Amino acid sequence: WLEKLETYPEFSQFAPGGLRYKDRPDISNILEVKERLKCKPFGWFLRRFKKVYFDGGLVPDKVFHIKDERTNMCIERKGGTKVVLRPCSEQSPGQLWHGANRDTLTNTCCSSFRNWNTDQCLAIDSIGGQLYTGVCSTWGDFTSQWIKLDEATHQLQIAPGAYAKTRSGCIGGQRPKGTDVTLEDCENPNFRQIFKVDDKTGGILEVQSGECLTAANGKFELSPCEIDSDTGKVGGEQKFSLVDFDGKTRIEARDLGPRRPDALC
Repeated sequence: WLEKLETYPEFSQFAPGGLRYKDRPDISNILEVKERLKCKPFGWFLRRFKKVYFDGGLVPDKVFHIKDERTNMCIERKGGTKVVLRPCSEQSPGQLWHGANRDTLTNTCCSSFRNWNTDQCLAIDSIGGQLYTGVCSTWGDFTSQWIKLDEATHQLQIAPGAYAKTRSGCIGGQRPKGTDVTLEDCENPNFRQIFKVDDKTGGILEVQSGECLTAANGKFELSPCEIDSDTGKVGGEQKFSLVDFDGKTRIEARDLGPRRPDALC
């Protein structure tokens, strides 16, 4: 395996033609022993202990960010065991994750997420608990680390295992309800200004966040869309009418309840 390091960018200076090629140590005696004993390649060693290196996720095929679609923030390990949501960054090693730990139901990888190049895996103990990291259980024994991403719903879920098959719950950040909608310059890149009328639900959506325009407390704000399970439509503070007014379109919210009989425009 030693000679294969020459193909790594970090060791290119020691390869033939490199700046430090002449500084290479003499390992001819080691290579002689290797040939005489017909030593296996390093890949054979990794495959020999497949349950540790591959099923345990120590040799991942990729690393990635875990992004919250609502806030556009990424999960980041911030020293020790603390986990936070931070603006996504290619330079932050705390935001690089990969699948890890044996899945006790399939005996293959993976049942958690490991912070790249560390021994720390995502973990959570119970509903209402705080997400944190702990030393990875490569064998998949720590139920607190059984966390999977549902490919259909894109939710981080508390996953079941061989001896805890009824675990359930989703991981998320509690978001303050109501982001004020204000009048800003159209060229201001820090404000989300693209809206559309959702024909299916009847709500007015802010395109980037997917949140609904909401009339609350005498002002407009953005909040998660609240869709009636029977009608499939938004109602109350998120129900608006587009009214033609003197050749222009006025947005009216009328269904604001008995405490607010007048319309909000």
